[in-house]
Amino acid sequence: MDGIVSDVAVGVKRGSDELLSGSLYNSPSSGMSGIANGNDNKKLRVEDRMESPPSRVLHIRKLPSEVSETEVIALGLPFGKVTNILMLKGKNQAFLELGTEEAAVTMVNYYTAVTPHVRNVPVFIQFSNHKELKTDNALNQNFGSGETA
Repeated sequence: MDGIVSDVAVGVKRGSDELLSGSLYNSPSSGMSGIANGNDNKKLRVEDRMESPPSRVLHIRKLPSEVSETEVIALGLPFGKVTNILMLKGKNQAFLELGTEEAAVTMVNYYTAVTPHVRNVPVFIQFSNHKELKTDNALNQNFGSGETA
């Protein structure tokens, strides 16, 4: 059991009870799609993505390595204002913060029914455990303004 909790590769820490409980948001059959390809443990955790409580911050996985911030932002724009983004290029992941929790819920619900693609590659979107993306504003302000600290 401990191996499952410590082996969460999506950057989201969950307790074992959360991993084993039924999803409130997912359809009953969605957890079965990963079993046929032999990648059932990882795939089931991805399919349980809606178990995290709703958040304005969404975790996007399996991005193509050459993806740009603009392409990731384009996934969220139809649902509302995108307020922040954090790209984890080495992990082919990103965090996208939307203006409201309602916009994020609408986005996750939509992409649960319609698999999102970036550069013809299917990507996975789930709620993050983070309620907002926190950045070091002092660094960002100095970096962008041309001033030195």
